[in-house]
Amino acid sequence: YRDSPAGTFCNAYSAYWGSGGGCGNGLRSEAWCADFASWVWRHAGVALQYGWRPGDLSASAASFYSWAVRRRHWHWASSGYRPRPGDVAVFGLDARQTYADHVAVVIEPGAPGVDSINGDSWWDGNGGVGVSYDEYTATGTDRISGYASP
Repeated sequence: YRDSPAGTFCNAYSAYWGSGGGCGNGLRSEAWCADFASWVWRHAGVALQYGWRPGDLSASAASFYSWAVRRRHWHWASSGYRPRPGDVAVFGLDARQTYADHVAVVIEPGAPGVDSINGDSWWDGNGGVGVSYDEYTATGTDRISGYASP
C-alpha cells in the first residue's frame, strides 16, 4: 500500500479513523504510522478508543505510550522485555513522553531491533506499508524507546 497521490500522506488508514485533512479522493492526509498501527490492532480485536482524549490512541505515535501506561502494558526497551508479535515498538519517545518519531507493529523480536511492519514508511520517497528486518531506529538517530502490548 502507498500514499495516493505519491508523497502526499493521503492514505486509507487515516480515512478509516476520519483523521487528518481531506484529500479530495476519499482519503485523509497526515503522518499515518500510528493510524496504521491502530488499524492493525482494531482488526486484530484489541479493544481501543481512537480519539484525542487522554488514554485514546490517535495519529500521535506517542499515544501508544500513554495508552499502554494507563493499562500497565508499557515496557521500556531498557527493561530487558522481549517484545512479542503484535506489540507496537515506539521510536524516539521524548523526555516528556509527549512526542515520538514513529511506531511499528512487531512481527518478531530480534537484536538489537525487531522485525516489524511499518505504516508510512519513506524508504523510497513515498509513504507506504513495508516490512523492516532488525529495525532498531526509524530515522537513523531515534532508537526504540519501548513497547506497547495490546
